[in-house]
Amino acid sequence: MKIERLKANEIPSILNLRIEARKSAYSKITKGKVDENDMTFSKKSKAESIDSIKRLMNNPLELWFTATQESVIVGFIRARRDRKKLHIKSLFVSPNQQGKGIGTNLLKYVIKKVHGIRSLELAVVSENLPAINFYRKMGFRKSPKKFSSLTSNSGIKLERIRMVKKL
Repeated sequence: MKIERLKANEIPSILNLRIEARKSAYSKITKGKVDENDMTFSKKSKAESIDSIKRLMNNPLELWFTATQESVIVGFIRARRDRKKLHIKSLFVSPNQQGKGIGTNLLKYVIKKVHGIRSLELAVVSENLPAINFYRKMGFRKSPKKFSSLTSNSGIKLERIRMVKKL
């Protein structure tokens, strides 16, 4: 597995991976009530999403990395630095590659890339037990602070919890 910075030409691949991973996780949670159109959680077109990511990639506080195997993107992570805290904004692994250490390696890699960080923070859908268990295994704990919910394009509300890890 190779981990490197996201390149602009890879953005469509990570958008597809994000939809694939969300569809796998959230269709179980909502018992199939969400479809691919719900998985963006955005009214933006794919072209608008690509432009937004390109702008974010140019922000020095943003970190975007991909994990590839045999030239295929199998995971990606997005993090944002905020003083002494690192916010994990996205961590997605292809459903057929989960459980193989890709998420663990991406998370460890991004932590090594930043210095002076005292804690990590993220939001996860409260019913996404595989993700919550993964983060617990990585040393994250549930925070009492509330986090906003996600609402799909068709109006399905997914509650999120905040998890933190002290370094």
